Amino acid sequence: MTRTGIYVHFPFCKRKCPYCAFYSVADRGLEARYMKAIEADILAHAEPGLSCATVYFGGGTPSLMRPDGFKALLDALRESFTVDRNAEVSIEANPGTVTGRSLAAFRKAGANRIVFGVQSFSGRDLEFLGRIHGAAESRTCVGLARRAGFENVGIDLIYGLPGMTLDSWNLQMEAAAGLRPDHISCYSLTKEPGTPLAAMIDAGSARMASDEEAREAFLFTHKRMAELGFPFYEVSNFARAPRLRCLHNLGYWDGRQYRGFGPSAHSFDGRRRSWNAASAADYVAAIEAGLPPPGGGEDLTDAQLASERVMLALRTAEGLDMEKLEASFAPGFRARNSAVVGRMVGDGLAREEEPMLILTAEGLAVADAIAARLEC
Repeated sequence: MTRTGIYVHFPFCKRKCPYCAFYSVADRGLEARYMKAIEADILAHAEPGLSCATVYFGGGTPSLMRPDGFKALLDALRESFTVDRNAEVSIEANPGTVTGRSLAAFRKAGANRIVFGVQSFSGRDLEFLGRIHGAAESRTCVGLARRAGFENVGIDLIYGLPGMTLDSWNLQMEAAAGLRPDHISCYSLTKEPGTPLAAMIDAGSARMASDEEAREAFLFTHKRMAELGFPFYEVSNFARAPRLRCLHNLGYWDGRQYRGFGPSAHSFDGRRRSWNAASAADYVAAIEAGLPPPGGGEDLTDAQLASERVMLALRTAEGLDMEKLEASFAPGFRARNSAVVGRMVGDGLAREEEPMLILTAEGLAVADAIAARLEC
């Protein structure tokens, strides 16, 4: 039976954050029709032969969903696929959209892992980021989730904000760790084309960190998170224990198959990648008309698959299994890249533990550049 993970996109938000490039909309007028459409889409793509170990509800702001609507989608997934009895079922949440009652309802409906988009415990930073919640809500959401029965609780943070120093960033990490979550993600603020933040940067009203500042912040983050009891397992992700890592995201980084539902969602069957267009209106219209959602797809070559495997694996604590890569997509990979790997090891960017190639902290800071140097 084929193993897979399933992603469900909920594109609605109360307000669009100025830095966000994920597909989302603040107008929720289409929400009721959307929920019916995505349920119908799931049922239309039933594959009982697919064994599902993880389900991830992302967005957007999935915690805006009515819990009964969330349950209906999860029931449709269980009807359409062979969802493991103990599957990891994650839901993203904004601290400003939940209550103890709503969290208990999501937990009862089947969610067992929740990730809060806290981003910061600083009121000034939250205002800059355009978040709808305040620092007080950020500090209480983990406790509310615990009381609701969630045993795996995550917090997302953003660093590299204008005016943020290593000392002020350290306070953010300490505040997050002090709430005793199970998982923390630390993302560097990035300039995403077409976002209001990008326009602010271009206009000179906001300043991005320099490359050296970003490198220093990255290295400090990894060192400090380990000291706080959260060792890294992927460049931006830290967990208190291996069993508390996000299994769904590990599936992406390990190159496993996945299925996606909703606008902008992607699917991958091991060779072909397909995607839905980033439009809730077009998605709903197509499903209601009995048509497949608009989108596209591509069949990946061995070279493309190998390149993606290298890029993703090098970002993880386990590193790249070069022997497995050669057997799957890239015969002769080690021989072609022996000189490049030797230089990386000599420069302190990587270490070889045959057959694994593992990046050091310095290497992880430039992981994408290193991946681009390797010939697949």
